Amino acid sequence: MIHNGSLAFVLDYKRISHPWARGMPGVTYCADIHDALVQLGMEGRRRRRVADQLGIDADPDAIDPRLLILLEEVNATMRQLARYWEKIRESGDPKSFRVLH
Repeated sequence: MIHNGSLAFVLDYKRISHPWARGMPGVTYCADIHDALVQLGMEGRRRRRVADQLGIDADPDAIDPRLLILLEEVNATMRQLARYWEKIRESGDPKSFRVLH
């Protein structure tokens, strides 16, 4: 899929699991997983708005390249994200880390 123009994001808590991805065109190796997920979430919402405007029969390529997300070690990553959220959350933010739809 990368060869055909998709963009890939490697979210790797250990930062060493996918050396093949480093420096590869079209691949972003994300060191700051929290910020990467926030940005990807915003991009997903933007793409959904564009898709809604284009209609049901729209060509998916008209919305931008496909995004591939490789999330390595999901359980360990989720624990780290929860700890990070506890540190950075501000007054008024939800107490627990959660996935927004």
